[in-house]
Amino acid sequence: MPGVLIVEALAQVFGVIILDRSSLAISFV
Repeated sequence: MPGVLIVEALAQVFGVIILDRSSLAISFV
């Protein structure tokens, strides 16, 4: 099921982006 693998990869990428943004927000605060 390559579709599932792609979705999982995208989820990991978006998760990293969210973590980066949250860490940036914390650093700004």
